[in-house]
Amino acid sequence: MKQGSYFVTDWLEKRARLTPDRLALIDYPSGAKSTYAEWNARANRTANFLRELGIGKGDRVAVYASNCSEYIDLFWAAPKLGAVLQNLNWRLTLHELTGIVESGEPKLLVFSDDRRAQAAQLAATCVSVEHRVAMGAACDGEIALSEREKLPDTLGERPDLGLDDPWGIYYTGGTTGLPKGAVLTHGNVTWNSVNTVTSWGIHAGHKAPLQMPFFHIGGPHIFMTAMVHVGATTILCRGFDPDETYDLVENAGISHYVGVPTMFQMLQEH
Repeated sequence: MKQGSYFVTDWLEKRARLTPDRLALIDYPSGAKSTYAEWNARANRTANFLRELGIGKGDRVAVYASNCSEYIDLFWAAPKLGAVLQNLNWRLTLHELTGIVESGEPKLLVFSDDRRAQAAQLAATCVSVEHRVAMGAACDGEIALSEREKLPDTLGERPDLGLDDPWGIYYTGGTTGLPKGAVLTHGNVTWNSVNTVTSWGIHAGHKAPLQMPFFHIGGPHIFMTAMVHVGATTILCRGFDPDETYDLVENAGISHYVGVPTMFQMLQEH
């Protein structure tokens, strides 16, 4: 990894060059499969879309959505531009989220269909939000993320990034006060992935499901980033479901699994 090179962080691009035809991502509900070349192409179109909306290095992009392929594309697209993902906890009340969004000062608010009304209210109270981006069909005053399909799947100019540049903001639970934003840098994400790969012996033949929410630091960062690092396969789920989990164990060939105690308790009681 070279300091100041986009390869510090754009592992998806590098992996797409190394093993373009290897299976990278399975969207479990739909069964759609993507190679690393296809996944990186979507992320590049997403990055070009963000750039057309004025997003650049240091700008925050708030995401208010459940796990979905659009979210996972944004996860890899934003750092291509040096932008910072502000991952919003959809379990919090609108009152709690208002303060969080205002403190992050995002330029974009990206949301899923089931959170359209709340997203409109959040954007109305946060003066920094310049655009509301709908993951589904756009209504008045919104821009559809699907507009990215009109853009190139290659990315031109890259920002000069180092390991100390921020990648994302994740919020504490607020059990002893208001939720606080914890900034993860590119270095944090990189070395966490390296440690995961070496500690668990992860290699290209492995598969792991992604069930925990993206606003949870363990969601994308325990196995998904490591899987991309080595060219393994991520199985994207909409969330945790015991029936689906047992199906994954029996039929999907998963080699690694992560959960919080509540998830294991639910599996035990199933």
